[in-house]
Amino acid sequence: MVTFLVAILISLFFYKESLSYYFFQDDFFEINISGAESLKDYLSFFKFRGDIIAYRPISLQNYFFINQNLFGLNPAGFRFMTFVLFFLSGFLIHKVSGHIFKSTKAGLIASFLWLTSSIHFMTITWIAAAYNIIGTFFWLLTSFVFLKYLKKQKAKVYILTFILYLLTVGSFEFAITWPPIFGFYYFYVLKNPLARSLPIFSPFIFISIVYLILR
Repeated sequence: MVTFLVAILISLFFYKESLSYYFFQDDFFEINISGAESLKDYLSFFKFRGDIIAYRPISLQNYFFINQNLFGLNPAGFRFMTFVLFFLSGFLIHKVSGHIFKSTKAGLIASFLWLTSSIHFMTITWIAAAYNIIGTFFWLLTSFVFLKYLKKQKAKVYILTFILYLLTVGSFEFAITWPPIFGFYYFYVLKNPLARSLPIFSPFIFISIVYLILR
């Protein structure tokens, strides 16, 4: 745990200046499309739009909508929320990697390397790019809960995994990597038969296909 805290402190040192940056570029567009005065306006966040290439209602419209209501137009509040999800993602990397490799040390190393990597500069400093962190958070949370399902074999945990996957799909495009990666893990690494693997992953594959067609 000390290693994890050190990684957080290093990340804060690297990116502390970003808290003083204002909105820029696509931030203003996202602010503009994330206002909602009624339930109808809010539900429109989830429509596929012709003027937006990506489909990210969770990590863009909802992210900006919630943060505007919490912090107004104070960009430091937006980045604070990004930092929270960033550190939570690091913690989930520790848990998921530790479980898959059956080594707490491996999980800590993976988390440390991810949290201290310079690749996060854009996603931390540019508010509109926070979708990468948000999507990663839900991708990892889906993975974490799925691993819990494999242990407990409870239907409600499986349903929660599916719901979290929907949030991942609504956050970033890399969501579609989840079914093949964990399908491979379940079938090849854990040695489960194909007849058992397909029913478990078919709902996730179906959503991925629908998403690709609609997008």
